[in-house]
Amino acid sequence: MGKQTKKALNFDFNTHIISDNMSEMQINGVYNKAYYDIKKYLLSNGFEHTQELGYTSIEPMSDKKVNKLISKLTEEIPYVAEAFSSVQITNVGKVYDLT
Repeated sequence: MGKQTKKALNFDFNTHIISDNMSEMQINGVYNKAYYDIKKYLLSNGFEHTQELGYTSIEPMSDKKVNKLISKLTEEIPYVAEAFSSVQITNVGKVYDLT
C-alpha cells in the first residue's frame, strides 16, 4: 500500500449549471442542495469542512481511498458531477496557522 497522508479536497462548480438546475432547492436561503449534499457526504466519510468547497481528511488515507470516495460521491449525487468544473486532491503536509 502507498504512503498515506491527510488529503485536502477542493471543488469548483460551474455556477450556471447549479443555478439553472438547483435554484428551487435552496436550504435555509444560504446553501443550495449541491453544497449541502457534498458537505454531508464528506463529513460522514472522514473529512472536516475547511472553506466553502474545501475539505481536509481527519486521518491520513491512501490515494486509492480518496479516489474511491470521489467516485462514490459522484455515483450517489450524480447531478453534482455534471456541475464540477474542477476537483483537486492535495496531499497535506505540515500546516501552519499564521493567525
